[in-house]
Amino acid sequence: MIKVNTLPTTQWRIAENNILISDQLMRELGINSIISKILTSRDISNADDAKRYLGPSLKDIHNPFLMKDMRAGVHRLIKAIYSGEKIAIYGDYDADGITSVVVLLKFLREINTDVSYYIPDRIEEGYGLHCGAIDKIKADGVTVIVTVDCGISDREQIDYAKSLGIDVIILDHHEVPTILPDAVAVINPHRSDCRFPFKHLAAVGIAFNFLISLRGSLRQDGYWSGKNTPI
Repeated sequence: MIKVNTLPTTQWRIAENNILISDQLMRELGINSIISKILTSRDISNADDAKRYLGPSLKDIHNPFLMKDMRAGVHRLIKAIYSGEKIAIYGDYDADGITSVVVLLKFLREINTDVSYYIPDRIEEGYGLHCGAIDKIKADGVTVIVTVDCGISDREQIDYAKSLGIDVIILDHHEVPTILPDAVAVINPHRSDCRFPFKHLAAVGIAFNFLISLRGSLRQDGYWSGKNTPI
């Protein structure tokens, strides 16, 4: 007889907070009681805040330029775009890294930038930036690498890239080491000198904020000049 392995049954328990506020949100917004309880558990206690949470817009987010090194990173990438340099997006192999790569790659390809990507093999290469991968990227003529969901701890590898004439922009959310890598920009909300209010973004959230900054800066420069701005 074949034994079939089954996953254990999960029973979710939703924290009971202020029942009156939860009921009020449910009535005013016409939402399910479970959703209203989740909102109150996240300290959302009025309809306006709940609407912003459930239907956010760009005007509701923090200024991305509050992130330390955001301007430096955006400036370097704009320089690469205008001068036609080859750019490589280097991301981790997990869900956060892959989605970060896709977000950046999609936008940059929409504006006809010469951009490629590299995701290391989980088994053969492992986590982080690798000198062997940098050699492959260099052979492709790349002069700018944007790391996403990795890079903050790869000082030696970034020094190696720099020795080959490659500038590195780091978009990461992992623990910040005592000594930062010598990159063009190290964008990580966990930096002690970073004024960005929300510290718990995933890497794809940092990539998103980076693109908002890049898109806005290019628009101000008149890069599209009458053309439709990529979303």
